[in-house]
Amino acid sequence: MLKEAIPSVKQIAVLFNPNNRVTIPDLKAMETVARTLGVGLQQFPVRDSIELVAAFERMERGRVEAIVIQDEGVLLANTPVIAALAMKSRLLSIGSKELARAGGTLG
Repeated sequence: MLKEAIPSVKQIAVLFNPNNRVTIPDLKAMETVARTLGVGLQQFPVRDSIELVAAFERMERGRVEAIVIQDEGVLLANTPVIAALAMKSRLLSIGSKELARAGGTLG
């Protein structure tokens, strides 16, 4: 969906909680789709709110243009912080409806 919205995107980040094994199949599917579309997919694991700022700093260094935020408990609980960090980093963001309400690009 992100590639359809922004056809020129080359590097996408995915923010996920590695402690939540339910997200693993989604990550594998994202990797497959990214390869098919010729888009780089960089994974940024976040286990708690403390790791968010560092993850966004790494995204900036990795020249990420957009970010997908998985629907997961830790990330949903930090939606306002994630939306603010995405805006500060000027990253297009896609995630939950809560993310869109908090200022994310797509929800």
